[in-house]
Amino acid sequence: MSQRFMDDFTRFSDFDPEVFVICPQCGKRSTLQHRGLSAVPQYVLTCGHCGYSKPDSEPSWVSRLELWLQTPCCGQVLWALNEKHLNWLERYVAAALRERKRSPEFGWSNKSLASRLPLWMKQAKNREAVLAGVGRLRQRLR
Repeated sequence: MSQRFMDDFTRFSDFDPEVFVICPQCGKRSTLQHRGLSAVPQYVLTCGHCGYSKPDSEPSWVSRLELWLQTPCCGQVLWALNEKHLNWLERYVAAALRERKRSPEFGWSNKSLASRLPLWMKQAKNREAVLAGVGRLRQRLR
């Protein structure tokens, strides 16, 4: 177990633009990519298993997709967007000491992912259960 986690001001936007979701056609893992920084978000859904593809500039269907990396944990749902996000969660939860420092850009703010995690995930009494959940999610990546 790692002894220390230093909040590096990671935000959701710092993770890869790829999110693992359940393919609406075959039910296996597919990839949703966010493309472009225009005023209208553009997404592309592709499945390497069945070949399903949905390029679209209309984001209304994106909210109906279900995340691939999710599992019940401590009466809640533990989820991750992709492997990079899962690795970050594991480092955070495994750490016995979690430190924050003042952001040079935002000061003491609530903008980092570490400051926004739910309490049940941060509690030491749930550490082993959350790490077991991370392990289950890691198995889904294989």
